[in-house]
Amino acid sequence: GMDDALAFEQPASLFPVPATDVLNIQWGSMTGSVVITDATGRTVLSATVVNGRAEVDVRSLPAGSYQVMLTERNGHRVRSSFTRS
Repeated sequence: GMDDALAFEQPASLFPVPATDVLNIQWGSMTGSVVITDATGRTVLSATVVNGRAEVDVRSLPAGSYQVMLTERNGHRVRSSFTRS
C-alpha cells in the first residue's frame, strides 16, 4: 500500500557526527527500534524510535565507527553509520 512505499522513501538522519555524548536520530514519523553494532558486529547499544525520533547516549562507547540498523515496526529497515569521537 501507500504506507509501504513511503517507508522506503524516508531516510534516517543522524547527528551530530561525529557524536560525543548523544546521537540524535530523526527518521520521518517512524516507530521502531535502533540497534548499534561495533566493527565486529557485536550489539553495543539499542534504543526505541518513537514518532521518528530517538536520542542514544553514546558516552559509554569507545571512539570509533559504528553501524546503525533502524527497523520500523512493519519490518522496513534502514542502515546507517556514525563515528564517536
